[in-house]
Amino acid sequence: MLRLPKKGLPRFEQVQDEETYLENLAIQRNASAFFEKYDRSEIQELLTTALVSWLSTKEDVRSQGDLPCGIMSQMNNVGFSTAILLTPVDPTALLDYREVHQMIRELAIGIYCLNQIPSISLEANYDQSSSCQLPPAYYDTRIGQILINIDYMLKALWHGIYMPKEKRARFSELWRTIMDIDADGKPQTDKDIFSEFSSAGLTDITKDPDFNEIYDEDVNEDPTYDPNSPEETAVFMKYAENIMLKLTFSTTQVQQYENVFIFETGYWLTNAIKYNQDYLDICTYQRLQQRLYLQKKIIQKHFEKKKDIRRGIGYLKLICFLIPFLLSLKKKMKVPYLGSLLQPFSDDKVKTERELPPFIYGRDFKCQNFHYKENQYFHVHGGIEFDISTPSIENALEDFQKNLEKIRDCAANTFIEDSGYKEYYSIPVMEFHGKRNQCTPLLLAATSGALDTIQYLFSIGANWRKTDTKGNNIIHLSVLTFHTEVLKYIIKLNIPELPVWKTLVEMLQSESYKRRMMAVMSLEVICLANDQYWRCILDAGTIPALINLLKSSKIKLQCKTVGLLSNISTHKRAVRALVEAGGIPSLINLLVCDEPEVHSRCAVILYDIAQCENKDVIAKYNGIPSLINLLNLNIENVLVNVMNCIRVLCIGNENNQRAVREHKGLPYLIRFLSSDSDVLKAVSSAAIAEVGRDNKEIQDAIAMEGAIPPLVALFKGKQISVQMKGAMAVESLASHNPLIQKAFLEKSLTKYLLKLLKAFQIDVKEQGAVALWALAGQTLKQQKYMAEQIGYSFIINMLLSPSAKMQYVGGEAVIALSKDSRMHQNQICEGNGIAPLVRLLRISTIAEGTLLSVIRAVGSICIGVAHTSNPVSQQFVVDENAFPVLIQLLRNHPSPNIKVEVAFSLACIVLGNDVLQKDLHENEGFEYADVLYLLHSTEKDICLRAGYALTLFAFNNRFQQYLILESGIMTISIFEPFLESIVETEKAMAAFQIVVLAKVIRDVDHITLSARGVTILVDSLYSVQTSTIVLTGNLIASLAHSRAGIPEAFTTLGTIQRLCYHLYSGTEEVRAACSCALGYLTYNANAFRILFKECRNKPNQFIRIKNNISRDASINPAFLKEFQMQQTLVGLPSLSLEKNGGPSIIPIFKKGKDHRRKLKPKIQPRDSLTLLPPVTNFMGLFKATKKSKDSHNIFSFSSTITSDITNVSRPRIVCLNQLGKHVQKANPEPAEG
Repeated sequence: MLRLPKKGLPRFEQVQDEETYLENLAIQRNASAFFEKYDRSEIQELLTTALVSWLSTKEDVRSQGDLPCGIMSQMNNVGFSTAILLTPVDPTALLDYREVHQMIRELAIGIYCLNQIPSISLEANYDQSSSCQLPPAYYDTRIGQILINIDYMLKALWHGIYMPKEKRARFSELWRTIMDIDADGKPQTDKDIFSEFSSAGLTDITKDPDFNEIYDEDVNEDPTYDPNSPEETAVFMKYAENIMLKLTFSTTQVQQYENVFIFETGYWLTNAIKYNQDYLDICTYQRLQQRLYLQKKIIQKHFEKKKDIRRGIGYLKLICFLIPFLLSLKKKMKVPYLGSLLQPFSDDKVKTERELPPFIYGRDFKCQNFHYKENQYFHVHGGIEFDISTPSIENALEDFQKNLEKIRDCAANTFIEDSGYKEYYSIPVMEFHGKRNQCTPLLLAATSGALDTIQYLFSIGANWRKTDTKGNNIIHLSVLTFHTEVLKYIIKLNIPELPVWKTLVEMLQSESYKRRMMAVMSLEVICLANDQYWRCILDAGTIPALINLLKSSKIKLQCKTVGLLSNISTHKRAVRALVEAGGIPSLINLLVCDEPEVHSRCAVILYDIAQCENKDVIAKYNGIPSLINLLNLNIENVLVNVMNCIRVLCIGNENNQRAVREHKGLPYLIRFLSSDSDVLKAVSSAAIAEVGRDNKEIQDAIAMEGAIPPLVALFKGKQISVQMKGAMAVESLASHNPLIQKAFLEKSLTKYLLKLLKAFQIDVKEQGAVALWALAGQTLKQQKYMAEQIGYSFIINMLLSPSAKMQYVGGEAVIALSKDSRMHQNQICEGNGIAPLVRLLRISTIAEGTLLSVIRAVGSICIGVAHTSNPVSQQFVVDENAFPVLIQLLRNHPSPNIKVEVAFSLACIVLGNDVLQKDLHENEGFEYADVLYLLHSTEKDICLRAGYALTLFAFNNRFQQYLILESGIMTISIFEPFLESIVETEKAMAAFQIVVLAKVIRDVDHITLSARGVTILVDSLYSVQTSTIVLTGNLIASLAHSRAGIPEAFTTLGTIQRLCYHLYSGTEEVRAACSCALGYLTYNANAFRILFKECRNKPNQFIRIKNNISRDASINPAFLKEFQMQQTLVGLPSLSLEKNGGPSIIPIFKKGKDHRRKLKPKIQPRDSLTLLPPVTNFMGLFKATKKSKDSHNIFSFSSTITSDITNVSRPRIVCLNQLGKHVQKANPEPAEG
């Protein structure tokens, strides 16, 4: 009875019931006692968690997804007042009713009052101890104790170290004091650290008889893999601090009949590596997984040897069902009545450890999983979690329905006989027809995953043909309970009547969602267990069944299916089966679903399919716009896989490249170049490289979208892998695109790319080299500039590199530097640049493209402007013993391209050098017959190049002309196709050859031939093609210092006037070539007079000749002296006319300020600016690829796919508990010559 104050408060009209009053007092007392066990910070955490948990709402929650599937969303019939739970039990570790009641009480408080479900996570403290992270509602509870004990045993088996509970609880309080731990967590004691831990009770777990010699077992079935090798151990220990093992409990079956619930639960051991792809590549990830798989195998085999562990696991299995069961009751506003439960344990009996002391290895400990330094202690990490989703509720089996009354009577009479206090309250165990669920021992073992038992039963001849009441055999039950180790064992038995693969296919085609789901999950794990199992999966006809599952409406089933497919789609046979089964449209349709995990996996599979020549099929089904739409997401692994898929789709496919642009994909790719993620920067760079490769239209579009500034910005960062992929994009965009080359050069990209050449990794160096050479363009001026920027040291290092790409770039750089530049030729020789070139010639396995480049480089070093020789470099080449190597290549190499280039280089080496020519013929056995037969090749380029080589041998050398004449018959018919060619450069080159070889060609008079050749060359000066004029100018310069009469012929045909005309060309290459030709023509008296007259009348022409002529070209000193004398002493008539009001000295066809000489460009010409005509087609030099009719990327390298951070993100197992948790944020001119 409440006594109320007389004043100040109203009186109650009704008197409170005394019983209610006492109940309220009891509630207050219990609540106060409950919270007393927490300190202030723990109470704050407890209440905060309770208030923000999704369990706290009374409404039907839709936060990040619907309620978990199964019992929580299906249990509607809750009109019962008592629920009876049935589950299989381990007869060797029976459960205790009092323990179960304690757990029900703790779960009810945790779920109904505090909105928390149990779990545990071991986290590292600053001093290497491990914090037991329990939800606050489960501090000092029996559930918390079981979680800690089970998890500790798991970590003990993993590390091979154990400390009994009582001793570790005491040691947790004292060890910091004993070790004298400072504020940084470091021990300051002088004591022997291991001795202190050992005396506290820490031991080698193999000292326990149950675990003796468990680490001596050889569970490794791969003879090529040694998990304890120093290399594997070092890799594992590098990531050991971020590897954890955890147990996951899940309900595998739920049946209901009225108020009786029959359920089965299971658990599996999983691992996690807490690194992203920036720090852990897929290859290392798979190596870690292989080692972890062996470690888990030992743990799973011995984990349940201890009776208390088996009992603890039994309690956790019960908790796994009770959690969703109580959540379902809470959702239906049903509250369990706790008053009839057995008395709870006292507080001192349920104290939970807040932390665990560190582990430390002794010298003689048997476990070799980890390798820490001596006296180094370390924390443990991992945890236990419960999956609160369950399978769909099924109707109970007929046997259970028939025995319903018997079950109810057993449950009702449990405590009738003796309801007093007992040490142990047994839970009744019922059998049906003498068998639990009518299962044989073998079926029971399959259900529980007891592999040792199964192996024993098979060894004694157990009947494996038996099935349960539903017709499930050992395979079905192993699949339904997700015991994949059992399935692997049955596969190895290879019993024809137990066809695992066929059974799995049948389950995939079942109408039962659970059977389909468990079959897919089992296949997903099994296919990773053995590298050859994918063949078995394929041969069993699994693919069509899996494609049908993709059409299901169940998102989890779709996700698991694409996860399985992504693990086998790396094989071409699997890809073919996927395509034939109609998988491409199904996968593309899934790209529009709402689950990012499905998006990611589908992109991976399409990536694999695209690599097997199915790019057009994917595009046909609108795969490209669907993929581009996913670039709106803000989920990194999805973006990585989507961009990689787009990249592969665009490799060598112009239609798909245009489709990416048309569907607005370029802005997304360019946007990711400025992302905060290094992975996205690298992957988008690689994608841009393939979208724009060999397609000038797309290259220009990418540049117009603003890709160049962010690409240059990539090289200002510190992530070398990002810079490498950026260099790949630079190479692709700049290839044969002068405007983009200019844009990159203006932003000083060269200096950043040069830094890549200093990297340690060879692939980084070669990508930097290739990108630099793409910026070098196609003009000699620009290539020479780039080669000078690279420098002799780097060029020689490239030639010495094992990389074919770097060797090629090094050879091309030598060609650019040495072309028409005696200074560079001599510096290369003095810098020991010849030896690496000759060394490369001796390598039999060298790529053909690299070999061509090196051969050309050797020849280029020996020849100068206007086919003049360099005796210094010629002697260096011969001293390196190049003759025998070149002769062998000329005679034995299978490629005619190599042979003709060798012939040309030999001609350069002996050009104008009688001593070396004699050495080549007499000592090396060179014969012109080895070259003459190439004139009759079916390939025009080889014929023309062979003629060029013979022309150099014969150039200004009557004796060599005689030897050629004696070696074989050469007729005008060989040159006629070129002389009549519509390709102007071919025509000019043939004309040059017939002039030099006029006395070797037998069937036409040499005067007639010379006249015809000269006439063609003069006519070529009237071409509108820049390349033709440049080539013709250089050829005229060469002929101007050949035999007598040739310069006079050129002069008679008005060559001087035409060359002077071209001095006003806007192209520097043209001005340089024509200046060179005029310089050599000044040695002819008639030409001297005509040019002198031109320069006197137009002094600007003399200035242009002087400014544009190559430093190695020659001009008659008498001409220079005479002109200077006229200029200073006599005076030039044209200047006098202009001063007295006459016409301007600037020609009338160049009017206005815009046509006057412009300022010198930033890239200063050093030497001759002759265009480098491609001498052969370099497509497929490093990789066999099909020739493309429209492709002009003849000097670039084929793209390759490497195992680095741009690889697709392919997690091996799909985690269903992560589904729904992603929040989304927003025609060239043909080569001539």
